[in-house]
Amino acid sequence: MKKIFAGLVFSVAFVLNAQDTIFDTYGRIESIEKKNKQGERIELIRYHYKGRNPEIFEHFYKDRDTIFNSNRSPSAIGKKNARGKEEGEWRWYYESGELSNILHYKNGIRSGEFRLYERDGQLIHIGMEENGQKAGEWKGYHKNGKLAYLEYYKNGLRNGPSKGYNENGIIISCMIWVNDRLAESRKFYESGKLKTIYFITDSGGQTIESYDENGQLSAVTYYNEQQKLAGQQKSYYENGNLNEILTYSNGMLGEWESHYNTGQLKEMGAYTSNDSNRVEII
Repeated sequence: MKKIFAGLVFSVAFVLNAQDTIFDTYGRIESIEKKNKQGERIELIRYHYKGRNPEIFEHFYKDRDTIFNSNRSPSAIGKKNARGKEEGEWRWYYESGELSNILHYKNGIRSGEFRLYERDGQLIHIGMEENGQKAGEWKGYHKNGKLAYLEYYKNGLRNGPSKGYNENGIIISCMIWVNDRLAESRKFYESGKLKTIYFITDSGGQTIESYDENGQLSAVTYYNEQQKLAGQQKSYYENGNLNEILTYSNGMLGEWESHYNTGQLKEMGAYTSNDSNRVEII
């Protein structure tokens, strides 16, 4: 009777704490997993080997999971749910031990705030993720802590304004995105004054306006969908008067005219072929 009772106890204990051991092709232990009677993971230990010596690569216990690097220090620490999927906050570390980034998960999918750090603890990037994709506002920082960029995402695609700043906090670029397609781009001088504006059509054509550091329009350039010069290309003197007009068709120069800095017409003509000889003077 005692023997039967002992056997029953052993059987119950086995069911409550089922253990699976997996071996690699060399007969070495690859992982040990313990589950409860519902089949949910209680503990998991995964190994990798340096020669014949086993080292713990990952240790999961209850809901806490730790992944180790080659120095045997934590590479990542976080939680997993009953299905073995990442859940909540996860922290990743450099091999030297400093915090690298912070991620958030929902059932194994990245959702929530994302942060990336330099080894010295300086924040590099911060933003939100939804269902594994970038969403909402994202920011990047220079090493001095000043804002480097600010942009917005929807369903993983850039949408709206995207601004870039130098280490002094002065704006150097501003781009407008529509579902990850660049619609407008503005570049700035180091002083913060406008330098160029790019207007981009749905089909890929471009209009480029260039300005000098005094804010005066200096040139207007047009490109077609094949990125070849098309239409009238205009340049201006510093006083704002028209300098030249060059008319292109699919990258080939046709009519042209030039002006004195007073705005008065100087000469005009046309090309009959795409060479450097002006063959007609009007």
